[in-house]
Amino acid sequence: MKLILVLVAAASAGGVKAHDVPREITIAWDCGDPLTPFAWQSVKPSVPDTDAVYRLANAILCASKTDELVGDVTRQLEDVVSHSSYGTGDAAEEFRILRKARAAEYVHYFEGSSEWTYEVVVRPDGEIELVASNEACVDVTNLRHRNGQWWIYEVGDACD
Repeated sequence: MKLILVLVAAASAGGVKAHDVPREITIAWDCGDPLTPFAWQSVKPSVPDTDAVYRLANAILCASKTDELVGDVTRQLEDVVSHSSYGTGDAAEEFRILRKARAAEYVHYFEGSSEWTYEVVVRPDGEIELVASNEACVDVTNLRHRNGQWWIYEVGDACD
């Protein structure tokens, strides 16, 4: 995976300097190129267990969908997962709270398809957002580290 880092610093009004505000790190994720260790290393100070979250991100964004992979990812779903969906023409965004078994049906596996562009966003709170987008849709999978493991706690999509 070739990773390209884009650091985004947010500063609010009132004299707060950019270096005083936690940074969001956005990594362009390329399933076709080998991982650049330097780029992924830059995430380590803000994220626990980077090897595990790297494997989970790669599984969802790049790996071929197999029964074994689906089982592995399903085990990393929290017991209750939020799902949101919005499409052009919808009156409102649809929100659902799903049990693990039902939530597993809403996890998208992209298999590194060239029809999608992938990013991994490390938020200032340490949570991670996997983003896959194409001309018409954006799909998001949110991860958080709890009790020594990375968990999927939210999935969502929006399409034109």
